[in-house]
Amino acid sequence: FLDPIILGDYPAEMRKILGPTLPEFTLKQKKKLHATKLDFIGLNHYSTWYLKDCIFSSCEMDPMDGDARALSLAERDGVPIGKQTGAPFFYDVPHGMEKVVMYYKQRYNNTPTYITENGYAQASNSSMTAKDFTGDTERIDYISGYLTYLVSAMR
Repeated sequence: FLDPIILGDYPAEMRKILGPTLPEFTLKQKKKLHATKLDFIGLNHYSTWYLKDCIFSSCEMDPMDGDARALSLAERDGVPIGKQTGAPFFYDVPHGMEKVVMYYKQRYNNTPTYITENGYAQASNSSMTAKDFTGDTERIDYISGYLTYLVSAMR
């Protein structure tokens, strides 16, 4: 949903699918969007999922998804997208960081992008002691992987 803010209008794909249901920008709003530029994009990125098209494919949508027209999936053909973290909906998929940063760079004309949130979701376990956290290799691997792919996107 950055297109209207950065590019001044909805993406063509969105217009094609949603057509007249999208609100129109007034001339005054378009001028304001054109005159006002973002200083940066703030990106919160923890995980990556596959998306299944639900416009041209059949999907069993959860009513909570509203009119999403896409389904977020953590696996394809029974294979998980990455290693599951302590949160059931977060997976360790470091190459996803590179993909989203590269997409923003290319689509939004190299607008500066700052990673405002990222981190490893650990399962809650009240029996863990401070000593249990000293060899936290899963968190180390997660952060190392994400930083490696972030550096790749920055080059």
